[in-house]
Amino acid sequence: MREFAAADGTAVCDRLTSRGQESVIQTIGPELTHFGINGCAPVVRVTALQLTRKQRRELRQATVGAVALNGPNATVPWSEISSPGGDVAAYFGRSKPISLVQSNGTWLIDSL
Repeated sequence: MREFAAADGTAVCDRLTSRGQESVIQTIGPELTHFGINGCAPVVRVTALQLTRKQRRELRQATVGAVALNGPNATVPWSEISSPGGDVAAYFGRSKPISLVQSNGTWLIDSL
């Protein structure tokens, strides 16, 4: 969330699987391809630059509560992502849990 708030598309996308990157593109900016903005990092950057100061602050302050682990997989319900200033899930319009997979000792988002 902090990298998204900073509009650092490369850092955001480095923490995603290829499926996760497609999920992010479809969630936050599928229409951007019509304007020649393709790929995860550019879509994240353009979308994040549209955030208000308040939204950026809320995303920077986001914390994750409970995570459900199942071997090399994990899920995080959006209700477990909170910020003192607002509902983080509302920015992404999602209700199903975030899916993560472990790859080489690192947790990557596999889908939003």
